[in-house]
Amino acid sequence: MPEVNHETSGSSPEQPDIHQESKDTRTTPLQVKLALPLATGLGSGFLPISGTAGTLAIFILHFFFFPAFFENPFTLGPIAIVLLCTVVGIWSASVAEKHYRRKDDGRVVIDEWAGYLITVCGLPGTWQWLVAAFFVFRFFDIVKPPPANALQKLKGGWGIMIDDIIAGAYGCILLNAVNYMLILSENTL
Repeated sequence: MPEVNHETSGSSPEQPDIHQESKDTRTTPLQVKLALPLATGLGSGFLPISGTAGTLAIFILHFFFFPAFFENPFTLGPIAIVLLCTVVGIWSASVAEKHYRRKDDGRVVIDEWAGYLITVCGLPGTWQWLVAAFFVFRFFDIVKPPPANALQKLKGGWGIMIDDIIAGAYGCILLNAVNYMLILSENTL
């Protein structure tokens, strides 16, 4: 009878068993109970097309509860929210990755939340700008321009979060540049 290695059974070449990478990959039930609702974007990651669903969830929360909050990104509030979402995202995504035993599992959408919030930094809180931010962020998240594609190979929560952080930064720069040009063109007329 062939010997079965229980540590690697169930792994495939496409999805290597992430538990081989480190000996200490355990998560406690409490960590899982706290991390999964956060990592899955309050459950939005369980919906079809989870990346878009996760982004839509944070878009709705942002639009209805605090649309103008990120208009001045250089104040403590927006900086604290983006940093908190990123730090919590790295932790919860790491726990979720160990729990689901898959690298960057589709149910994990906290990275979309952080990326979208970065995208809206500095933008007016109008529905037009927020809708534009939604689509621009999704575009950069799907395309993954350099260095996002390469950096998503980092281990754990860092790899899950970094490509969306970069996509959010690209979206933020692009949309703020457009907004600035529109303001300049209004002032020159």
